[in-house]
Amino acid sequence: MSYTETTNQGWLSRIGNAIVGVLFGLVLVPVSVIVLFWNEGRAVHTARTLEEGKSAVVSVDAAKVDPANDGKLVYFSGKAISATGDKLADPVFHVSADAIHLRRQVRMYEWKEDKQTDSHNNAVGGGTTNTTTYNYSKVWNDRPIDSSSFKESGHQNPSHWRLDSNTLNASSVTVGAFTLNSELAGKIDNFTPVDLPANTIDALPTDLKSDAVYSNNAVFISNDPGQKPDVGSPRIGDLKVAFDAALPGDVSVIAKQAGSNLAPYQTKNNALQLLYVGAHSADEMFKSEEVKNGRLTWILRGAGFLAMWIGLAMLLNPLKVLSDVIGIVGDIVGAGIGIVTGLIAVVLSFITIAIAWISFRPIVGIGLLVVAGGALALILVLRSRGATRRRAIGVV
Repeated sequence: MSYTETTNQGWLSRIGNAIVGVLFGLVLVPVSVIVLFWNEGRAVHTARTLEEGKSAVVSVDAAKVDPANDGKLVYFSGKAISATGDKLADPVFHVSADAIHLRRQVRMYEWKEDKQTDSHNNAVGGGTTNTTTYNYSKVWNDRPIDSSSFKESGHQNPSHWRLDSNTLNASSVTVGAFTLNSELAGKIDNFTPVDLPANTIDALPTDLKSDAVYSNNAVFISNDPGQKPDVGSPRIGDLKVAFDAALPGDVSVIAKQAGSNLAPYQTKNNALQLLYVGAHSADEMFKSEEVKNGRLTWILRGAGFLAMWIGLAMLLNPLKVLSDVIGIVGDIVGAGIGIVTGLIAVVLSFITIAIAWISFRPIVGIGLLVVAGGALALILVLRSRGATRRRAIGVV
């Protein structure tokens, strides 16, 4: 199901938008610099925290608390269980499980709008023709989709949900003789589906029971009272409820021992506490954290570079719009702007990262400055060659 709209934007309107874009570019470029600089500091601090933790960690027996290790960074593995032994029970469905976390997941059958816009410049005049296609599909979604801004009418989603998702947590979680704090317990995420019996709906309140149907380990409930849902052909607004649970099981922990409790271990840079589901050695956990730190560092570097490139392109976009009066000239200018701003973004990104690293690891920072200098030299060479070609064809 789709809807297509074609609009035309005049040259003067594009010029106005380009000028507004310059203002966004003036904000985006310094923001990208800040993100790049902050990210390098974050990466170095995290790396140093892991290095310090790796050298300080002490392996202990989870079955007993040794007072001699108080205040130390300790590592142990063992089975995480609810300290009270009580089952978690959902207050509406009365579904229960011997679990660390019990999660009720409610999804609604809703309309979803996706749009795709294709734009092309008019051959003469500097205007553009935009063709936007809006596609509508029905999906099970775990949060409300606002349909008030949908382009095509007739795809309305309910704003009210009869039921919400909910998570219950064990009041106290232990591993051997140690009690996990809430942050560590929250890291236990080995969720598995909870089997629901066919008579689950019998325990529902009367107003929900009359509008509920059980199928395929889930309960379907009409969002409109007084209607039964059709599982094979759901209506917009129907709710699908399922349960999953994080069950007792092996975990591996690195944290500061504080009696029988655990707390974040303060290094010179950051606080440190880790929990991995399953049996893992301390070396494996630190190695995994190092890999995560490296991955996040490169993701943020890429995001910072892209933001800078976009910001610089927005600063020069009015030149492209002015050139679009003659379509092919605008395309050439646009390509040139993309190449030049991309190279400038590379140089500025390297310089920003290098300056940040000089504050933490000077040798690496100086190396990055050398690379940035090489990229800058390339830009100057390309600029010189371009000027030579323009003179050769008589273009000033």
